[in-house]
Amino acid sequence: MFYKVFKERFFPTCSVLESGVKSNGSYTWQSILKAREVVKQRAYWRIGDGASVQIRGDKWLPDMSTKHVISPQKNRPMNAKILGIPLSSNQVPDLLIWAGTKSGKYTTKSAYKMLMSKPDLSTPSPSDTSAQTSCWRRIWSLSVPNKIKHFLWRACRDSLPTKKNLLARNVTRNALYEWCNKEVEDFVHALWGYQVLKEVWWEEEILRNHLSMRFVDFRDLWIGITNLEEPNLAERFAFVAWSIWNKRNASRMHASSLPFHLLYQDMRERLLEYRLAQQPPIPEFRPARVGVIVKDVDGRVCGALSDKTVLPGTVEEVEAIACREAVRFALQLGLADVVFERDFESITNAINSGTPYYSSFGHILDDVKALALNFVSATFIHVKRQRNAVAVKLAKAAKNIPCPYVWSNDIPSDVQQLVIHDSIH
Repeated sequence: MFYKVFKERFFPTCSVLESGVKSNGSYTWQSILKAREVVKQRAYWRIGDGASVQIRGDKWLPDMSTKHVISPQKNRPMNAKILGIPLSSNQVPDLLIWAGTKSGKYTTKSAYKMLMSKPDLSTPSPSDTSAQTSCWRRIWSLSVPNKIKHFLWRACRDSLPTKKNLLARNVTRNALYEWCNKEVEDFVHALWGYQVLKEVWWEEEILRNHLSMRFVDFRDLWIGITNLEEPNLAERFAFVAWSIWNKRNASRMHASSLPFHLLYQDMRERLLEYRLAQQPPIPEFRPARVGVIVKDVDGRVCGALSDKTVLPGTVEEVEAIACREAVRFALQLGLADVVFERDFESITNAINSGTPYYSSFGHILDDVKALALNFVSATFIHVKRQRNAVAVKLAKAAKNIPCPYVWSNDIPSDVQQLVIHDSIH
């Protein structure tokens, strides 16, 4: 009744999750709208017949970072993931499920965990709760090596050993910058203000009109850089500043270092190398292998199957697909009373459960249940993995033979030995 009243008033022609929902209403409705935004963050479509899903806009991709199409995908990694989406053999409708639980059902507990683990709550930052917090967040979110993030954080905190700081701690008696011997060495002068450094920063076109500006401290300089909002400028600035500081340290230790005019080019190479290292490796089109063994009540082999399928995203999806193949194979053999032994307990429990399973492979389990209705009797039980060694061996055999491959009585000798071992024990 509650749902019918609210639907008629606020979203009569669409779903509560769609954009056509009315935004004005009572306090209760406003609270529902806020909760809706939480649901949207982890809800995504499980592909069935594809009729309800918009390819561009809806969340349906097997990628936990976004799950929706951002731009045309031509790279192999995403193609491999799309091909690995498990599909039902029946024309089942698309289903919106929740990624926060294994069952695919929304729970307030899982939503709470998701909200508590959001990046803005877990991003490392110093014990400074002032208005400069955004400065620290910007540093820790940079796409640069951690050592450079740490360098920037210490520079903004004025906690690196500049000669000004060393003088304050009575470590040195001379605070002049060694490369000019005219001004005190603080962070701004050591990384920005020294005249020779202007030639380094001149390489960054957007900074050319700012080279004459003076800053209170390095944090003031850093905030000025980030406020320019130039794509990747903060990362480039961080790399060059770190290189200048390293060159300064090398000079003090009389060690070799790059000349100033090569620092910017060196930054470009290092940044490119870092970005390439962060890219995920291109996955191979590795198939998932399936093994099925069928025995009569006396333990004699009636048939065996080795097969391959496109590798899905999770182990549970592989096990669900393997279970469906086993049921199909039993039907092909014309069996009537069957006991299916599985070594994956959660799959067995889900099949035996009378409630719908809304996970990414729930429709595969629905296929299993529908196929099982064709037997006089079909029972699904869980066994330990040691009891399932024959099926595992047959799955491994699929690596080197054309698939699907069916055996009647002439199963491989090493598999036959396992069958004998099973019948004895």
